[in-house]
Amino acid sequence: MNPTSPTGTPVTIRPISPRELDRVVLRCWPDNGTIERLFASQGTIGMAAWEGDTCVAQLHCYRVMLPDGINDDWVDYGGNWWSGRAVHVEWNTWGPGMKGLSVTGPAWMHACCHVGRTLETCRRELHNLALNLASENDWDPARTLGVMKGLGVHRVDLEMVKDIIVQARRPGGDQMQNGDPDPRYFGLGIGTALCRASVNWARENGYAAVLAPGAPDGLFEFAAWSGHLPWTTYEKMGFQVVVTGDEQVELPDWACGDSPPEVMAQVKAALAEGRPPREFHERLMVLDLKS
Repeated sequence: MNPTSPTGTPVTIRPISPRELDRVVLRCWPDNGTIERLFASQGTIGMAAWEGDTCVAQLHCYRVMLPDGINDDWVDYGGNWWSGRAVHVEWNTWGPGMKGLSVTGPAWMHACCHVGRTLETCRRELHNLALNLASENDWDPARTLGVMKGLGVHRVDLEMVKDIIVQARRPGGDQMQNGDPDPRYFGLGIGTALCRASVNWARENGYAAVLAPGAPDGLFEFAAWSGHLPWTTYEKMGFQVVVTGDEQVELPDWACGDSPPEVMAQVKAALAEGRPPREFHERLMVLDLKS
């Protein structure tokens, strides 16, 4: 059964199609050429949740071949541009775990899931980032754009940055806007519905397995920031934890101050409650579709 929106409207889940790209948030995806190649090779770039004609959540996915687990068209981002901070996802430690899987063949990888993200919240998010960086770069549009590109920001150009700066520097001009996801869509089962739809799609399209990064349980702020659902959500759907043989016992970098304030506040509270450092690490999850 599909979830419902905050207004009680049924939310429709379906694979993202090329004709809908102008209505889907593409904040995590690189250039259009890459997206075209991904559509050509795998049919879709993930799942989207729709409230009427408005896309209110996205699950971005890509195809990898096991045992190597490689897709040259998926960019290994070194940081989250939308926060201006690095998020150290442990992809490098998962390689040995992938190669040790009994499953071989094509696997469908969940990259990131964003609930409550709409084109409007993404527009405000870019607006805020441009204002922050412009104030640090003497309000120079070209320098500001250069820094944004260095952070991995896509779909932004010089004219856009110029317009934001001009509007902001006028008397009574644009101020910071709320670019956070719409919290009304949290807790409605939309993320889980996206994952279930993705699993069904992968099964129908001949994939051997579905892989997903699972955020630590009970750390909602990190899950929302990283775009990864809790590993316990995947476990309830039948996924199993991939043992990499290199399980970490120290805190990951993101939990050592390299995260937004709301994430760090939750980390400090969890540590104060006695939560061991190893439980702050993400887990690679797998669902064998051939068993």
